[in-house]
Amino acid sequence: MKILNKRIMALLLDSFILGILYVLIQKSLVLCGIGLNYWYILIFVLFFLKDFAFRNKSIGKKLLGIEIYDQNWEIPKFSLIVKRTIFMLTAGYILFLKIIFISGNKMEIFDWEEEKFGTKVIDKKILRELKNKTQNSSLEMTKEYNLYLISIYAK
Repeated sequence: MKILNKRIMALLLDSFILGILYVLIQKSLVLCGIGLNYWYILIFVLFFLKDFAFRNKSIGKKLLGIEIYDQNWEIPKFSLIVKRTIFMLTAGYILFLKIIFISGNKMEIFDWEEEKFGTKVIDKKILRELKNKTQNSSLEMTKEYNLYLISIYAK
């Protein structure tokens, strides 16, 4: 499965899991007679912190075998992951809609993410191949990953 499809599936899985959690908490609070005031904010915050479930990946990303890395191919810092998640779930979503309905160039989403945050989402299998091929050199890995993305999406 292509990386963009895996990213979409991971987002859907994360949304589904948090939706179930939302309903379970809501029903539990109602059964206990506890007011529902502002607890739903917790779910909203959890959604924006979802990529910390497994250090640099959400539950959905973990299930689909994809991870987030910074420009040095290391696990990004906490602040970068939070910033990335917030913007990818807002501006990234709008960019995705633009790509689907207007431009059709799926490379835009990868280029935008790398330009704005210096991050990449990569399949673990492809990451292992890149590490073996480039002897773990950050510049070479980035070059090879970009060539890989171009071979898939620049048609």
